[in-house]
Amino acid sequence: MSIRLNDSIRSAFVASVLQDTPKVDHMEQRKKLIQDYLFSIAPANVMRMYKDKATQVYFRPDHVCYESENGSRTSWGLGKYWLVPDLDGGSTTYKLTDKALLTKLHKIDADEIAQSKVRGALETKLYATIRAFNTVKQAKDAMPEFAKYLPEDADPKCKTLPAITDLVTDLMKAGWPDGGKKNDKAKVKAA
Repeated sequence: MSIRLNDSIRSAFVASVLQDTPKVDHMEQRKKLIQDYLFSIAPANVMRMYKDKATQVYFRPDHVCYESENGSRTSWGLGKYWLVPDLDGGSTTYKLTDKALLTKLHKIDADEIAQSKVRGALETKLYATIRAFNTVKQAKDAMPEFAKYLPEDADPKCKTLPAITDLVTDLMKAGWPDGGKKNDKAKVKAA
């Protein structure tokens, strides 16, 4: 008898496929951009002290923030940075106001929102697709490209389900299966 697909197996299937689909780390992009900016505005003597291991411990970490394009405050407490200027007399959050930097940060914000929408749509499609099947065997027969994301199944019975058309194409456009880097992912275990 074939393993029945339950919500746990379906969720693990969707998560595993999305894990093999590349995702940009926008937070890391922001952190690098902000850190590079803070290093660029620091006076030379401050940078010398910062780079000197003996004096580096005297710098304190502070957070930064910036306003989104619509004027609402965003990214409060965005990481800890050691070279945050104390221009307003002791605040623990430094507001970024450099227009060139904000333009780049807003671009990263927009890219993150777009990526989130694409991944959300893929997740919805994956759930809708896997919910169409009652057993692991049915899913594997209809979607052989995704067999590695499903638990092992012993019984070969049902072969009467339609093929999935746009799902593989949409996932490949998003970079799935991550250039073959993650082909050795552990198979989803049956719950």
